[in-house]
Amino acid sequence: MAPGASGRLWVYQDLGHRERALPRELNDYVESKRKRLKVFRLEAVRAGFKKAWQERNYQIIIGVARKIPEKVLQEDPKLLMWYDQALTRTGED
Repeated sequence: MAPGASGRLWVYQDLGHRERALPRELNDYVESKRKRLKVFRLEAVRAGFKKAWQERNYQIIIGVARKIPEKVLQEDPKLLMWYDQALTRTGED
């Protein structure tokens, strides 16, 4: 085995673990008692919205979207798309 090959494998395994962990981080935002989130990881919100969309869990998308700053939501086309579509699917405005 070439030097560093196991290091690369570890990096790939770590990326897979990281991608699985990101949507779980969204649960912290869902369970937060705060009305507005000041500190959050945008990549965790994106990954969480994607997973919630796949599971048709539109209320999670709507709930978290209402907690993050409006400017962040408006400036991210994917987040905005998931949020708008979740509102449409649930009949909320």
